[in-house]
Amino acid sequence: MIQRRAMTGLAVAASALVLSACGFQAPAVTYHEHTSDQGANFGVGDVAVRNVYVTSVPSSATSTTSYVVATFVNKSASPAELTGITSPAGSITLAGPGVSAVSAAAGGSLTIPPNGVLVRLDQPVLTPDGPTATLATTTAPGGGSYVPLQFTFGSAGTSPTVQAPVVPPTQTTAVSSPVPTTPATPPVAEGQDSNGSD
Repeated sequence: MIQRRAMTGLAVAASALVLSACGFQAPAVTYHEHTSDQGANFGVGDVAVRNVYVTSVPSSATSTTSYVVATFVNKSASPAELTGITSPAGSITLAGPGVSAVSAAAGGSLTIPPNGVLVRLDQPVLTPDGPTATLATTTAPGGGSYVPLQFTFGSAGTSPTVQAPVVPPTQTTAVSSPVPTTPATPPVAEGQDSNGSD
């Protein structure tokens, strides 16, 4: 009887050990590669377009302004031109550094440097010195919806229609506060005054 109980105990312990080891070889979910992009990703010719979405920010006490947010990487050795973004939701105007005003109807043209230099369209609150793409609509698109967009890159062609998600400005992946640059001051140890002497 004692021998049978001992064997049962050993069997239970061995089973627990085997079951606990079943997940040992499986990598954790956090090891899987993932992207922090919230928006659409695609390419047109040598230009990779990444993390495209639309966001709206208050422009006054009673109105908001919508912006197309996107990052461009030109993988060729020659500059590329974003000659326009179009949407049935409204007109889109490019402005800011790197943008030349082709005509009011065209909405501007953005130069994208060669050899992988990143160019980002964003809302001016986050990038006050960067280019912007303002989406003029009668009603600002609501969070959780999508805005159809097409991007044209001169002779490289036009993208298929991309469904860009609408992301509230408080939920973007942008840095919410600057990284501190001043070193921290260590606390005064007990028994010492502020200059470190006993």
